[in-house]
Amino acid sequence: MMGVDKSKRIDWIDVAKALAIIFVVFGHASKKISWVQPDFIVYTIYSFHMALFFVLSGWTFKYKENLTEIKSTCCIKVKRLGGGYLLYGGLNLIYNIAVRIFNHTAISGEEIIGTLLLTKQSIISEIWFLPTLLLSEILVMYIWYFMRSLNRTMFCLAIVTAVGIWINDVVNVQLPFNLYCVPMASLCIGFGIELRQWAARRVNSLNSVKIIILAGSVLIAGNWINLKVLGSPEVAFWCANYGNIIMFFVNAISGILLVIGISKIISNCRLLQQIGRRTLEIYGCHYIVLSIAIKIVNRLQLQNLFLSIIFLVVLSFVIAFSITRVSEFAAVFLENRKKLIK
Repeated sequence: MMGVDKSKRIDWIDVAKALAIIFVVFGHASKKISWVQPDFIVYTIYSFHMALFFVLSGWTFKYKENLTEIKSTCCIKVKRLGGGYLLYGGLNLIYNIAVRIFNHTAISGEEIIGTLLLTKQSIISEIWFLPTLLLSEILVMYIWYFMRSLNRTMFCLAIVTAVGIWINDVVNVQLPFNLYCVPMASLCIGFGIELRQWAARRVNSLNSVKIIILAGSVLIAGNWINLKVLGSPEVAFWCANYGNIIMFFVNAISGILLVIGISKIISNCRLLQQIGRRTLEIYGCHYIVLSIAIKIVNRLQLQNLFLSIIFLVVLSFVIAFSITRVSEFAAVFLENRKKLIK
């Protein structure tokens, strides 16, 4: 998802990624405002927004013909996603430690171990997505290669997901390296591959407007029933279990199809394309930005939830774009310096 070749970009994929990262920042912004309870919109966003990222990754996923190609691709992904995790994880770690020191709050032994092993107790758990995406893409590559068939691959991924849910939900073992999210992420990547192939066979019969209406209706109805009728807690990507797995897939798939349908229609939006091409940078720094921005919101005493969230989201993207531009300028500057030295 975040490692698509820039020379072969698909505009609507970039737009879909932009919408996904906007949902992420919007949802996290709402949860940082302590004086309000997340409403139905936020509840609905959390039901599909992370699964959307993994499905989009699957849409651009390609079968690898041999182990040499797999190893080469793994090295590229480790460099991009692993490097991104070290960079943004390091920044978030420094920021969190600084905040703890300023607030005179101690870091527990459990948090230290969790940070070293990347478990749920990590103080930089907000960057969980990057190592999860890296490990799940590698897992899908190898399973697909050895199975040779996408159907057999999906069957294996379904079994892995079931075992993963059992370990996380029933056994309640704290797995390191975010492994508790990898099985579900791998299945979503596989679904993205299947969805791409299914859409390719029906390219002339698909109607984005009909998809939006149908998927949107199912998404709203599913979350309304889950929240208002059943009174269930949030059915998000990382808390799917045997009790809510059906509802999770219904909401996630309908939300994903809704965003894809919208992205197809507005695929020419240049602003969203630019945002979609910088999801790694925005994701990596948005927690720090939100933590700072929420202090500004409190100072301004914005008591309107919607205005507060919009303010946080806009500020986050402005700062993220600024960081991106500075990093790009620095990269070009260093490259030119190397050329001059040579």
